Amino acid sequence: MNAGRHVDLRDLAERIRSIEKRHGAPAEDRCIDPPAREMISTGWAEIDAALGGGLPAGGLHEFFGVEEAGPREAAAPPARGSLPLWTPPLCFLIHLAWQALDRDAACPWVVWIGARCHPYPRALVRGRPPDRRLLERSLFVAPRDAAERLWAIDLALRSAAVAAVVADGGALDRAATQRVQLLAKNRSKVVFAARPPWERTRLSAAQTRWHVRAAPPRIGKKAGGVAPGWSVELLRCKGVRPAQDHRAWLLEQSRDEGLIHLSARLADLAGAPAAREPRAPDRLSRRL
Repeated sequence: MNAGRHVDLRDLAERIRSIEKRHGAPAEDRCIDPPAREMISTGWAEIDAALGGGLPAGGLHEFFGVEEAGPREAAAPPARGSLPLWTPPLCFLIHLAWQALDRDAACPWVVWIGARCHPYPRALVRGRPPDRRLLERSLFVAPRDAAERLWAIDLALRSAAVAAVVADGGALDRAATQRVQLLAKNRSKVVFAARPPWERTRLSAAQTRWHVRAAPPRIGKKAGGVAPGWSVELLRCKGVRPAQDHRAWLLEQSRDEGLIHLSARLADLAGAPAAREPRAPDRLSRRL
């Protein structure tokens, strides 16, 4: 055996799967890594189907927010001495926190770690009549730096009363994300981490990685009725390979209920080639 030859196990698994397919062997599933035993539904059937049932209940999931610092390239870090301005996708994270809370009544608490990820209290109330459970079962922690945030995440994951952790994941390195991922998996806890867009190129052990951006709002018929929308792109999903045409979705929030739904109108807009509307590039480009 040639000791100098590198063998990629994932590549080998895909080659074996390809050979089995050519010879008519039944496909077990689309997984390369062992699938998660427990899943958390996102609340959106199309996204759940693409993920193989939902988000793994024990793991770290990262969501890259939107930059507010001007024309600088989103992939580049902020200049030394400048204030990094970015907005975490809080509406999206609040929705997922509700999903985690609804899934496990035995774990009644959601811990929000990092002031950047602290939502307005009213945003934690949904529906009519108002459902205040998430507001009443939220704990807010304000660490001073990334090291303290990591310590707080670790502590929260070790608590049997915690259903989910929503954290500012900015500046966490590969070793830190691996520590969080392993602990979350062992404890069957879920961590939703918001990160700035320029950290997309950083190595991470997260189970899934997403990019959430603002989409053009729909103006309602009622006075002042504006339905916010988001473009959600799946950047990576360990264990499951979604189809290429199921990596991006558009979501819309109901002003009356405060709930977020898949939007057929926005999905049509997202699926259309840019060349279909050559006369109105500015309207489509103003996503923020």
